[in-house]
This record gives sequence, C-alpha cells and structure tokens, in this order.
Amino acid sequence: MMGQVYAQFASEQAITVHFNPDTFATGRIVWSRDQRIGVEFDSEVDVDAILSAFGKQYEGKKLNRAPRLQIDCSGELLILDKSVTVNVQDISQRGVKVATSILSPGEEVTIRLPDMKQKKAIVRWVQEGTCGLNFLVPLGFEELARWVIERQSLAA
Repeated sequence: MMGQVYAQFASEQAITVHFNPDTFATGRIVWSRDQRIGVEFDSEVDVDAILSAFGKQYEGKKLNRAPRLQIDCSGELLILDKSVTVNVQDISQRGVKVATSILSPGEEVTIRLPDMKQKKAIVRWVQEGTCGLNFLVPLGFEELARWVIERQSLAA
C-alpha cells in the first residue's frame, strides 16, 4: 500500500494501519519519501470488505464511526451567550469528545480549538462528565492530520 503521511518514518519500521476502529492490518514500511510511504502487510488485506464497511452506518450493532485520535488540549465551547473552557480528550473527522457536564444531547454548540477555525457541532451523547460532539461539517483528513501532528509536537 502507498500512503500519504505527516510524520517521518524509517524503512523496516513496524506499522499498524487502522482502517476503522475494528479493522486493522500490521506490516512494515518498505520505503519512505516525499511524505509518502510504501507498506508491506504481514498478511493479505481484504480490500473489498474494508471499502464496503466505509459505507455502512452500523457495523453489527455498533455505530460505524470514524477512527478517533487521543488528544489532550483545551478548547472553548460557545453556548448561546456563554463561553466555557473544556478539555478535549479525542478527535476524529466527525467530532470530538470533551470533558464537561453542562451539555445535553441535541444542543447545538460552537467549539474553538487552538489553530483551527471554529466548528459548529451537535451534542450526541453525555456520560459521566464527558460529551460527544458531532461536527455539522466534518474535518478534512489532511486538516485533521496536520492539526493532530502539531498538537503532539507541542506536547513533546
């Protein structure tokens, strides 16, 4: 497989590619240049099954959701005329999980994250002091990848 990457990789480096939360394949980097890598998988990958899973809303009884990336940063929620600081715990192209207990499912909010345009979102779930926010307009993959890499480099 050839893939576009946003970090440095070395030849022969072990890698795990997550196609969705429940489907992944292990392999190794066989080449790396110009923000691209070549991956040789340890076993055959069922491309048809992976591609067909992307179009499903549910995988079994579970919601088929975008892979989430763990992140630890502050954000700001705008709720009507209030501004609330929150801790962002993970992010995907479709939304974020934040630590707060002041929201209710169905509320529309705006979230501001460092170095990203503010995003409108809907509160999808609330559980034990955390909330899942679903962006009204998903993030582009490249925008998300660059943002996460930047956050991780600032934390290091």
